[in-house]
Amino acid sequence: MSARLPELALPIRIRRAGPADRRDVARMLSGMDRDGLYHRHFAHGDAPNAALLKRLDEVDGRDRMVVVAQGPDGRLVGHGEYAPDGAGVEFALMVLPAWRGRGIARAMLDELAREASAAGYAKMHGQIQAGNTAMLYLAQAVGFACEASEEPSVLMVTQALQS
Repeated sequence: MSARLPELALPIRIRRAGPADRRDVARMLSGMDRDGLYHRHFAHGDAPNAALLKRLDEVDGRDRMVVVAQGPDGRLVGHGEYAPDGAGVEFALMVLPAWRGRGIARAMLDELAREASAAGYAKMHGQIQAGNTAMLYLAQAVGFACEASEEPSVLMVTQALQS
């Protein structure tokens, strides 16, 4: 018997984000654990978070998309984004530690895939650290193919998008 992915724990709202969300995204980032930030950025320190916040200014709803997960109290508990990379888009996600395992990453990934498909992209991919077993499980459970990358500690997941 295989394990089922959890359904989204309501009342979480997945929505598009942009420059007006900078303060709330920064607050969410301040609550991320060290491992979560490393899994997302592949680096430590403030520079990756500053770059993520700057990318909010580049959101155009087609080539650069950001979605956030908003908890019942209105605070952000997750962040996801994609950007063009070759013929498709590359995605990245993060969820606050206390909110993991509730289907939030899956809901954000689903929304990013819908948006990328609507924008005309044919595929979505992501780079996932080999030690990030929860994200690797999620990607494979929703149909992403997994393969080695040039970096031994990183796996590439890829999925064709619905047209």
